Amino acid sequence: MAIEDDGITGAKGLEAINDDENLNADLNLKGEQKAEAALALILYGASWSKAARITGYSSAFRCRQAVERVLATSANSSLDRDKMRVVTEKRLNKLLQSVMLRAIDPEDPEHLAYNARALALVDRIGRLYGVDAPQQFQITATDERISEYVGRVRQLAGADMEAEEADIANADPDIIEGEVIGDSDAESTG
Repeated sequence: MAIEDDGITGAKGLEAINDDENLNADLNLKGEQKAEAALALILYGASWSKAARITGYSSAFRCRQAVERVLATSANSSLDRDKMRVVTEKRLNKLLQSVMLRAIDPEDPEHLAYNARALALVDRIGRLYGVDAPQQFQITATDERISEYVGRVRQLAGADMEAEEADIANADPDIIEGEVIGDSDAESTG
């Protein structure tokens, strides 16, 4: 995706959005170039119908289909994703600039509403680049719970130590009768 090379970006693209002119006639865009030009206009804030009119698509639906095809083929490239992040960051920063003066002016009656918008934009920019530190949780047991656990482990360890080997000589003769089957015998009979 070569957004920079399509002739629509920057001042010319913004003029096209504002003037609603048909750049397709001037640039003679075709195929993928036309779709990339429409994508650039969308990224700069044009509506689908306006991008369709400017680039020469017959409808907003056709324009959107073409842009989605370009995005689907370009989303696989990490370089293109980085470009899209940069464009998105620029758009978010432009929005942030537009609300920041009112957000930091305590005299403005809508100061808090603009402050919330600015905070949401800053948060979105941070998520775009994964700037936020991962949240870490530390779970600690109380001394009482640790003592309880140690007591249970000691009881189990003590029970193991007290276990004795069974005295076969004094056992019930009916129980002793039988055949001892080893592992190899059990596999061959089962």
